[in-house]
Amino acid sequence: MKKVMVGILVIIPVIIVLVVAMVSVFVSMSAHIAVDDITLDKNYLEIEYDSEQSAFKLSDLLTATVTPDRASNKTYRWSISDLVCIDEEYKAEWDAGLIPAPAFVHENQEVADEEMLGDIDDDTCSHDGYLHINTYCSFLLKAQAETHIATCRVYVVGFKVESIKVIIGDTMTVGQNARIEVETDPVEAIVESWIY
Repeated sequence: MKKVMVGILVIIPVIIVLVVAMVSVFVSMSAHIAVDDITLDKNYLEIEYDSEQSAFKLSDLLTATVTPDRASNKTYRWSISDLVCIDEEYKAEWDAGLIPAPAFVHENQEVADEEMLGDIDDDTCSHDGYLHINTYCSFLLKAQAETHIATCRVYVVGFKVESIKVIIGDTMTVGQNARIEVETDPVEAIVESWIY
């Protein structure tokens, strides 16, 4: 009987140690590890506006890194703020609620215009969403993981001349000199040379 009691007294602590070890391993594996930070590989981005291509996969434009590597939830969401429309005609129609925002984020590459007539402050998309560009503008693109936010200032510019406008002052007489001004659309288009 003594041997049985000694055996039980030896086995019980071993069983307790094993149970505690198993529970601690399980708890440590399922414990939430919070996000410490999120960073972007760029803090400034210039995108050339092209009326033929309006949707850009966000993961192709920027790389977001969530730390630590072992964070429980490494997902993040994109959003836009501080949107400024550079195209005055587009801005007037946008302000009237007739057309979508100059830029917005969305889950899908193809989006119906009617779907995007809402407020951009409410628009977010997942890490593999799309940035839609409708005209020349600038904005702050934000990636948020848990409570941490990383930002990138984005400028949508045009380098190709779409049209030109020649501006000459008042009526001229024969032999008179005048200054000729030329405006490009878009204004920031790069012109290598002019031929008159």
